[in-house]
Amino acid sequence: MPDLITTVMSGSFRRNTPIAAVVELTRHCNLECIHCNSLPEKGRPELTRDQLLGVIDELRELGTLFIGFLGGEPTIHRDFLPLV
Repeated sequence: MPDLITTVMSGSFRRNTPIAAVVELTRHCNLECIHCNSLPEKGRPELTRDQLLGVIDELRELGTLFIGFLGGEPTIHRDFLPLV
């Protein structure tokens, strides 16, 4: 009998559904770490709150189990808490 992880993984593969996804909320950051390559890019607009909510809703509808939030520093995004 397959265990829970095997069942979830095989179901996800059959449906072509991501188990986990990462959403970049912002490239802005309040730190200046020398090892970081996440700098704001000119001419590259960030997604709006509605666009981010749309992405999150689509992932939920697909059956994605885990969503991670990245950025420069995602917690400084003005809509961080409502999005999470």
